[in-house]
Amino acid sequence: MKKILAILLVLIIATPIFAVDFQTTLQAAKEGYAEAQFTLGETYYSGQGVTQDYTEAYKWYRKAAEQGHKQAQATLGVLYYEGKGVTQDYAESIKWLLLAAEQGHAYAQASLGYMYQNGQGVAQDHAEAIKWYRLAAEQGNAEAQFNLGYMYYSGIGVTKDHAEAVKWFHKAAEQDHAYAQDGLGLMYNTNNQFRLVVGKVEVAAQSMLGYMYQYGEGVTKDITQAAHWYRIAAEQGDEFAQEMLKELEY
Repeated sequence: MKKILAILLVLIIATPIFAVDFQTTLQAAKEGYAEAQFTLGETYYSGQGVTQDYTEAYKWYRKAAEQGHKQAQATLGVLYYEGKGVTQDYAESIKWLLLAAEQGHAYAQASLGYMYQNGQGVAQDHAEAIKWYRLAAEQGNAEAQFNLGYMYYSGIGVTKDHAEAVKWFHKAAEQDHAYAQDGLGLMYNTNNQFRLVVGKVEVAAQSMLGYMYQYGEGVTKDITQAAHWYRIAAEQGDEFAQEMLKELEY
C-alpha cells in the first residue's frame, strides 16, 4: 500500500515522471506482474494522472485478483458490491471478498461480516457474521470492532453481553486514523431506539460508550466517563452526543 501511495503522490507532483512510471507499470502489468496490475487498477480507479475509468480499473484489478493478490481481490469485491465498472453482483462480491478474507485481509473480513449479517449475496447467518467480524476486529478494523460490539449489545448471533460490547466499543472508539473511516454505525436516539447513521465508526463507538457509561450497561455507571465520551463525539459533530451532553450538563 505504501508503494501505491508513493506512486499516486508522483502523479500529483510530477506528471513527466509519472508518464515514464506509467509506461513502465503498464508494461509490467502486460507481462503479468500482479502488483503492477493492481497499481494500474488503483490508478484508473482514482483518476490520478489518467482519465478516471472504473471499467479499466476493474480489468486490471481482476487480472491481479486472479493471481491471488489479496488487495485486488478485496477491491474487486467492493466493485461488485457497488456496481462500479461492472454490473452489481452481491454473489460475485462475496466470492472475491472471501478469497481475500481467507488470506487475512481485514477489510474483506469486515465486509463479509456485514454481508452475512444482512443477507447480501448469501443467506443471512449471524454466527458467520460474528466469525468474520471477530477476525477483522482482532486485526484492529474499527468498523468490525464497532459491529461486533453492537452484536454483543443486542444479542445477535451471540449471547447478549454488555461487558463484551463495551470492550469492542472501546477498541473502536480509541482508534486514531489519519483519515475518516466512514461506515454504517448504530446509535441510540432520544427514544432509546437504534437508528442507522453514516459517519466515522469511531465517533459512533464513542457516542455509544457515553450512553453505556451513563446508564451503567456493561460497566459501572459513571457520569464523568459518560460525559467524557459524549464530549469527544460531540466535538466531531455527532448530534446525538451533543444532545446527551446537554442533558448531563443541565
